[in-house]
Amino acid sequence: MEKNNDPVFGRYRLTLFSKPQLLMTESAAEFAALNAALMEEIKPRGIIERLYVADLLRSFGRF
Repeated sequence: MEKNNDPVFGRYRLTLFSKPQLLMTESAAEFAALNAALMEEIKPRGIIERLYVADLLRSFGRF
């Protein structure tokens, strides 16, 4: 667990979100920008909604 004072996740949160597994041709900066844009647009309010955003983000790499 990692310490965090996030009001949504409390004092501690599980590290369910690992670093993305990107191909050599994929950009980590572009992935981070897409993640930030999705988080801003969807504004997940809890862990389940964050998991949905993570699934959506991973699905972009499959196309």
